Amino acid sequence: MKPSEKIVELRKILLCCVVAAITLTACGKKEDSIAQAEPAGPAHPGIEEVKSIMEEAYIYGFPMIAAYKAMYQFNVDKSSSQYKAGFNQIWNDSKTFTPADTAIVTPNADTPYSMIQADLRAEPIVFCVPEVEQGRYFSVQLADLYSFNYGYVGSRATGNVAGCYLLAGPGWEGEAPAGIAKVFHSETDFSLMIYRTQLFNQADIDNVIKIQKGYTVQPLSAFLNEPAPPAAPTINFPPFTGDDPFKSEFASYLDFLLQFAPEVSAEKALRARFASVGIGPGKTFDFKDLSLEHKAAAVLAIKEAAKKIGDKRNRPPFYRPVKARGARQALCGQNSEKAQTKRGFAKGLKALYCGQPSGIWNSGASTALAFVVSAWRIALTGWYSGSFTKSRTACSEGNRMTTTPFSGLPCSGSASKDATTTFPSYLVMKGMT
Repeated sequence: MKPSEKIVELRKILLCCVVAAITLTACGKKEDSIAQAEPAGPAHPGIEEVKSIMEEAYIYGFPMIAAYKAMYQFNVDKSSSQYKAGFNQIWNDSKTFTPADTAIVTPNADTPYSMIQADLRAEPIVFCVPEVEQGRYFSVQLADLYSFNYGYVGSRATGNVAGCYLLAGPGWEGEAPAGIAKVFHSETDFSLMIYRTQLFNQADIDNVIKIQKGYTVQPLSAFLNEPAPPAAPTINFPPFTGDDPFKSEFASYLDFLLQFAPEVSAEKALRARFASVGIGPGKTFDFKDLSLEHKAAAVLAIKEAAKKIGDKRNRPPFYRPVKARGARQALCGQNSEKAQTKRGFAKGLKALYCGQPSGIWNSGASTALAFVVSAWRIALTGWYSGSFTKSRTACSEGNRMTTTPFSGLPCSGSASKDATTTFPSYLVMKGMT
């Protein structure tokens, strides 16, 4: 038997021992939310199946709970230091993000943000963007409660032209009115809209603010000059405090969030499996009320699911000892010099990662390092950096890059302003810039 198979068997034996001990000492079977749930098959799931389903539900719900954390801090909890604005209201920031901005782990440092948390339950919204001069990157990212990016507006997707777009929730089936360039459909009732506007340097901030003032949002009824439909019901948002939403209370938060994420046909069987352990819209899963055997199954499921998520992050080896937020704080915060010395980071790393200009990137000797660090930043954060857009349009007649940090690298394609380097081309194909 392989070592991995032995570990699995030992876990099964441990779980069985826990269940047996509980069974022997319990006065009777507790009818908790799992025991009372409607089974997906002919019988209720056994304890091992309960653990398997809860592990699956945790992995499924993790990005939803992460999205809810940002929603709660940005748009619900007005006492939060991260609070931005109410639902369907645009928030513009005329400064770049710093390590103090923690609701999102690794935001950009070179694209001031605007954000809207769209509540699409009552009716769609219409958002409009102004014309943005060629050469300046901007984007509007549309992400649903699953943390799935289902649409983009901006330089790469729709160009730098002015336009109005309609964003509809899962229950809307109307036609696009005149003046709407495109309709986007969210599979969930809430959708986070993240705007990024490229900042070339600090002297450029007034130009960014002018563009941000051109971003508008309004309900579809206001766009059409028609009476508004009835307001959506008031929501009692559960507070997001500590790590419990990602641990013992994950199922109750998933119950809450699934009411805003209607079932799709491809997930009918999956949702039925979740319902068989008491997880689903309208349900009230409560960890503290579970029987001891079901608590044991839930604890093991959460632990193993969290490990699987961690293993899938595929972080660079030298990054693993440091969490993303901690790494950003170490590089960009007060202890940055100490961190660079201790970890052996080049000072140019701070310049690129924190969005601070540095002459080190102009030297040919540092080009390879810049290339590697740029790849590291994308692998680490998955966020767009405005410098890549500038790189894609900075090829000279000698078919070499002229914009740092890709100075001197060969351009693919013809020697023109539209040629690109191999690495940024890869990023474009992967949809990362």
